[in-house]
Amino acid sequence: MRYYYAAGGSVRGPATLDELSGLSAGGVLPDGTPVWSEDGAGPTPLREVLVPPPPPLPPAGPSGVPPLPRGEPAGPDPAARRPPARTVTALLAEYFSPREMWPLLTSSRFWMLYALAAAPILILALGADDPTSWLFFYFSLVWAVLFHRLVQPERRTGILAALMYVASIAFTIPALMAYLSTPPFVTDALIVSRSALARLAGFVLGVGVREEAFKILPLLALAMWRGVLGVRLTLRQGIFLGAISGLAFAATENLAYLAQFEAHDRLAYRLGVFSQESLEGTLTRLLLTPFMHGAWAGISGYFVALAEWQARRRWTFRIAGLAGVAALHGLYDFFAGTPALALVVIAFTLHVLVRCMARAANEASGVDHLEHQLG
Repeated sequence: MRYYYAAGGSVRGPATLDELSGLSAGGVLPDGTPVWSEDGAGPTPLREVLVPPPPPLPPAGPSGVPPLPRGEPAGPDPAARRPPARTVTALLAEYFSPREMWPLLTSSRFWMLYALAAAPILILALGADDPTSWLFFYFSLVWAVLFHRLVQPERRTGILAALMYVASIAFTIPALMAYLSTPPFVTDALIVSRSALARLAGFVLGVGVREEAFKILPLLALAMWRGVLGVRLTLRQGIFLGAISGLAFAATENLAYLAQFEAHDRLAYRLGVFSQESLEGTLTRLLLTPFMHGAWAGISGYFVALAEWQARRRWTFRIAGLAGVAALHGLYDFFAGTPALALVVIAFTLHVLVRCMARAANEASGVDHLEHQLG
């Protein structure tokens, strides 16, 4: 059958269906071009003329249902979906063959996981005089990987994180020790008071404020230095770099506690008393304290980065973040002897950290839009 079509203000044709298809494919005729068949039926849009008609149905059987083609099963064959049987040798060759290892060796994730798995063995194999001290730093780096996966900071943050880790070890602990050795020791007196309220104030003002302030000083210095260069920290960088500072602080602080644990056990041994304080205290501080210090410093780091985007209220945000994490830190130390309440403080700390990470993940790329959101 041939067709007539409207084009250029007139009716043209006749043309075969293949010719109409070629004109449509070449963009000469739009899909809505009116088309008439040779018998005068129409007009019909070109797109409907070019649609192939559906295949005719086979004649219905006695029941009124079209019969199935010969050789076609009535339903899906479960055996067709079943994978072919494989021998144990073939399976081992597929999954345990070293031939597929080479692409893996080019992956940075593989080397990161391999380093985490191999580090404890290397520490023991190298014959370190005090492997526990090295393990403190190892576990802080394990938590750093977790924080990196949670926060997902921007690229090229790794160099800043390495600098933050080293700066925190080199500066934070010596500065804090110098501060703690300087009288008057007002907050220390509050911690040993009989009043619960006074002890809480001592933990918040003495432990919380002091430690959180010294932990965040390296990040604050970095933020101010980058601000002079006209480069602001992002919110995700603030959380991650703050957490790195907290993890470095925890590793070095744990060394001081390890010395106390060992001295206590040596004294107990001389007195004929069996003591496991070194073992229990070391395990607790290996597994828990790095994350808590990282979480508190990460929250504080979020507010440090947030302050860089709010020039008029910069110190308001910095002090607010420090006050919040100091309160959480002090509450945790205050309730450390009551596990049920300490778990509540841990849960609330995670709640605050997750809220900060959610805000950081949704931060706008433009400064104006971010300031509008925060305003």
